[in-house]
Amino acid sequence: MSVAVVEMLGIRGGVTLRLLGSSPRYCTRELVFEGLLPKRTRRETMSGLEFVDLAGRVEDWRERRGGAAAAAEAGGGGGP
Repeated sequence: MSVAVVEMLGIRGGVTLRLLGSSPRYCTRELVFEGLLPKRTRRETMSGLEFVDLAGRVEDWRERRGGAAAAAEAGGGGGP
């Protein structure tokens, strides 16, 4: 699932993710780094509540990134 989220959001990731491609391990690590997933071990599964929380965090992340991209395209730096 982490691979799908990383690809859906267009997260480029760090050096390892770029070199080795979208593997579940490194996509999960990237989502933890971005603050979309809580820290977890390799074998931990995701509960239904965690999935709903992830969906909300993904929406928030997209709004933040989308708002920043729109401001950059409009030439606004966010400052006066």
